[in-house]
Amino acid sequence: MQPARLPVAICTDAAQTLLCLAMTPLPLPTYIEKAATMISPTGSTLDEAQAFLDQYPDVEGIDVILTDAHGIGRGKIIRRHELTGLYGAGRGMPASMFAQDVAGDDVDGALATQNDGGGDSRCWPVAGSLGFVPATGRGMVLVTMFDAGGQPHP
Repeated sequence: MQPARLPVAICTDAAQTLLCLAMTPLPLPTYIEKAATMISPTGSTLDEAQAFLDQYPDVEGIDVILTDAHGIGRGKIIRRHELTGLYGAGRGMPASMFAQDVAGDDVDGALATQNDGGGDSRCWPVAGSLGFVPATGRGMVLVTMFDAGGQPHP
């Protein structure tokens, strides 16, 4: 009997961010154990996300926050079921947010300096930053951005 073959890796291509699913011949229990402890470039794990979901079963949304060059938190709200995807594969966010002024308006000419054309770059959760915000009833997690080559951006 052949063991289950499941996707276990997220890769990036130097030219653009791509999801590439590597297949493994690991038996299913081994795969589940490894997936729960897989580490993102920031050191966050799926265990952290699952522990939050278990502790806060009524939370329906999570604020994903990336701090821009001015120290302003920008981001998006994801639904509960998307949290494990954020921890397992990261999340695309526009690199052009680093070409904005404090009001969020594009700075003339700043996009021309970006080598990637200002498209989405992969963001990963900062380990230990996931928490509950009583004032909003949502979760909140800080993320950091990486370029297509896997280096912190900007």
